[in-house]
Amino acid sequence: MKKFLFMLSAAILFDSVMPAMAQQKKSTIRKTTASLKTNNAAVKTFVMGNGKLGPLYIGQSVSTLPKSIPELYDNFTYYKGTERVYDMGDDEGEEVLVERVTFKKNGKEIITSSCTDEKITSFYVDNGASFIKTIEGYHIGSNVREFYRKHPKLQWETYFEGEVFASSKGYTYNVNSDDVINKDIPNRVEDFKPSAKIVSIYYGKQD
Repeated sequence: MKKFLFMLSAAILFDSVMPAMAQQKKSTIRKTTASLKTNNAAVKTFVMGNGKLGPLYIGQSVSTLPKSIPELYDNFTYYKGTERVYDMGDDEGEEVLVERVTFKKNGKEIITSSCTDEKITSFYVDNGASFIKTIEGYHIGSNVREFYRKHPKLQWETYFEGEVFASSKGYTYNVNSDDVINKDIPNRVEDFKPSAKIVSIYYGKQD
């Protein structure tokens, strides 16, 4: 009899506690799901190609640029003036007139556009702006070995100290020289470290 009463009491306790535990578990799952949705919120991407970068385009007048474009840039500055530029092996350089627009997001300069007569002629994407992609889907942070395997015939070169680059279809892809193994100019996929990433992308007229 005592054993029966003990089992009955345990059953009553189980029936009273389990619904509360189940409700608490459901609440925890809902909170976790909500947290995951917040942390994994989709980042809007912008395509760079066909003469455009998102809503911006080559040939666009600086005077028509929006002050900001949500999720692309927060503000921009326009500069026109003379700067000293240097060619490879030239220690003196020369003064040239330059025009550019610099677009910022979260305080970082993520896009620099060269200009002629106050019109955009190119886009240079930098500072980790991986939400800007080429038509093929490449972006800052893309694995270089994967890129190389799909474009094995591209010729890699070096111009700026500390970087190597390859150009294709109006794009120039830049990679840190530190990610090249034992060579100045890579000519096979194994010449890049497995972790090598694209660090910046130029899009516009090729010289």
